[in-house]
Parts: sequence; structure tokens; C-alpha cells
Amino acid sequence: MFGIEFVAGQFVKATLKSAANQLLSDQVAKTVKRHAWCASLVMILPTFGLDSFLFIGVLWHMYI
Repeated sequence: MFGIEFVAGQFVKATLKSAANQLLSDQVAKTVKRHAWCASLVMILPTFGLDSFLFIGVLWHMYI
């Protein structure tokens, strides 16, 4: 069935998720989630060698 590692992993995941939701404001969480989604989309789509530059652009836009 489920090993102790799986149960411990689920507990840590739930704890970190609730802690992150409490520590981050909604606006920051939305910004990070949106840019993470955009960055993953950039890495998935074929961009013919421009993926690294687009990925860096998405991350720098998030920091600004």
C-alpha cells in the first residue's frame, strides 16, 4: 500500500502549502503562479532555440 515515505511526503507537502498560503499575499501568489505557468509553457512549446531567452524574460518580468 502506502509506505512511510509517501505519508511523510504528503504531510510535508500539505504543511508547506498551508504555510506558503499564509505567508504570501494573494497578489504575490497569483503573480508567481502566472509566471510559473508561462515559464513552463515556454519550455514545452517548440521555440527553435529561443526558449532560454524567453524563459529568462519571463522570470525577469516576474521580478520586476
